[in-house]
Amino acid sequence: MQYNKLKIDILGRVVYVDNKEIFLTRMEFDVLYFLTLNFNIAFTKKQIYELVSKDNYTEAAYIIKNVIYQLSR
Repeated sequence: MQYNKLKIDILGRVVYVDNKEIFLTRMEFDVLYFLTLNFNIAFTKKQIYELVSKDNYTEAAYIIKNVIYQLSR
């Protein structure tokens, strides 16, 4: 899967930007992949957490906020 300078190797769970490998945690990869598949849909942080992790955690919003912050760097 490729979007401009971003390439996601789904099977290898590897991400490249400008052909440089970007090391992501499991959650970061899952959130990035989820958001690229659903780029035209708005989700709350809680919805993203529940859809990506299949878990119901009370601090979900904080976790997703932190993951999105890390991905934006």
